[in-house]
Amino acid sequence: MDIKPGLWQRAMETAADRLAYLSVKEMRDFALTTGAEAAAAAP
Repeated sequence: MDIKPGLWQRAMETAADRLAYLSVKEMRDFALTTGAEAAAAAP
C-alpha cells in the first residue's frame, strides 16, 4: 500500500502541536481505506 503524495504534503503543513483530521472522502482519495463496498464484496 502506497501513501499518496498529497497526504505527505498535508502532514508536513500541519503544525507539530496540531492534529490533522481526514474526512472519509479524503481517506479514500489518499488510498488509506477501501470503503465498505470492498469489504462487502470480500468472500
